Amino acid sequence: MLVYTPLITVENFIRMVERGEVEVAPFQRLLTWSDKEMAEYVKGVLEGLAPLSTIIVGRVGGRSYIVDGLNRTTALSKFYRGELTISVEGRRMKFGELPPDLRQRFLSAQLLVTFVEADKEEDLRKIFTIVNKRPRQLTYADWLYAQHYDKPAVQLARRLAEAIAQRCRPKCRPHPFLVATALLYWYVTRNFVKEYRAMENFVKEADRLDMERLRKAVEEALARIHQIDIKDLRGSFERVFGITQVSKRPWINVAVEEAARGKAPERAIIEALLGRCVGNMCSVYLMDLKEAAKAMAEAGLVADPARLLRRLKKALDRCRRIKRPKGVRIDCDVEALRRVLEEL
Repeated sequence: MLVYTPLITVENFIRMVERGEVEVAPFQRLLTWSDKEMAEYVKGVLEGLAPLSTIIVGRVGGRSYIVDGLNRTTALSKFYRGELTISVEGRRMKFGELPPDLRQRFLSAQLLVTFVEADKEEDLRKIFTIVNKRPRQLTYADWLYAQHYDKPAVQLARRLAEAIAQRCRPKCRPHPFLVATALLYWYVTRNFVKEYRAMENFVKEADRLDMERLRKAVEEALARIHQIDIKDLRGSFERVFGITQVSKRPWINVAVEEAARGKAPERAIIEALLGRCVGNMCSVYLMDLKEAAKAMAEAGLVADPARLLRRLKKALDRCRRIKRPKGVRIDCDVEALRRVLEEL
């Protein structure tokens, strides 16, 4: 690994960024600086303080990436393009409105840029983690994203997280990536676990998640981004997707949703049970069947939950593989349960 640190003028560095010679690393976290913080940094550059902080640029496979210094680079580029103002002698000014001497001072200011020639991208990711793993710097959500950023599902979640971050900058609590992954995980699995667990499950199960459903969820969320309140994720989920959590058990949520779309409640429950079967046996506790029947009634899909429960028990009793004491668990043969479903 070759490392060298030349001094580069702001003008030359911005041109490198504008021409695409330096790109944002794919594992970079979201922008965290507000416009006020960016303006303060630009003023520091004008005062000759830019070399006090180093921008790290990693090179691998013929491409250059910003490994550390994304907020600083964005501040310089936004000011140069006229998208950011700073206070000069009591007035807010864009770059083009500065006196000629200040414009020249900005462009000729020198940046300390460390270039790292790496053999593989993993080396750059390690540098990113080491540099940022300080208190209140690299969050757990940032770290998780850096470890799994190359998965298509995680990239979709990043797209939604960026839109959420735009609405709540500069301080987003909880983290936009946590918000995005929780909403998407709940949508795809109907498993309404705690937010942090949902984020962890999302990145760990990313390769097994339904990409078509994920894309649909992202599009729906982006279309209703104004309805996402990061302080009320479960309420946001219901507002954005129109889906209500009726149970802590994912298969019951799925069954109620299918019944709401017009499917017979009994068929919806049995299909949801089949969806969670492992191997050639499907097990369900009677208390869970009671909860499913009650959820159907509370959703206004059946008038008599007791009658639905009796019909379910009768259907499942025909598929029993192991006789257990009354009121415990029903173990069903999967093939027999599929035959019962065909007869409904």
